[in-house]
Amino acid sequence: LNPKQAWASFVGAALWNKGLRHTEDAAIIDKYATWAEKFGGWNKEDFKEAIEHLKRSGTDRVGKEQALLNDVADPKLIQGTLGTIIDKGPVFFNMAEKYSRNVAFLSAFREWRLANPGKAMDQGQYVKLINRYDDLTLNMTRASNSALQEGIFSVPTQFLTFNQRLAEQML
Repeated sequence: LNPKQAWASFVGAALWNKGLRHTEDAAIIDKYATWAEKFGGWNKEDFKEAIEHLKRSGTDRVGKEQALLNDVADPKLIQGTLGTIIDKGPVFFNMAEKYSRNVAFLSAFREWRLANPGKAMDQGQYVKLINRYDDLTLNMTRASNSALQEGIFSVPTQFLTFNQRLAEQML
């Protein structure tokens, strides 16, 4: 995480998670942008643009695409009420994952905006932003899985995911 963008990104992600994700009302979005400006140091228009890109990206939708939650970890051996309770177990993991993804996305956006003041984001720039976001989250989505984490090798290598991604960041 870029320390220069951290606080603003934390504030932006908190506002997003607090309820901004559930509205399209321009007045409510404007109020949240005012809070982002006051408490996080955002420019209101930049915050609104970042939120639009965040909505479009779908990066805060957490499910089975998380590399640590591969299908091997979800065999559905228990059905019924107990199975339903067990299925609710990852709720805290998912909430934390959403928050870290939102912080990473907003940090990547702020980095891009500082490097490109006043510039409109085209598709090529958006791809670069998503790649930076992916780097900030240590490439932990299933899209970044290596061949070692597919097929027969997925079981013995499932616990190497985080260490492998961390080592890649240092190289």
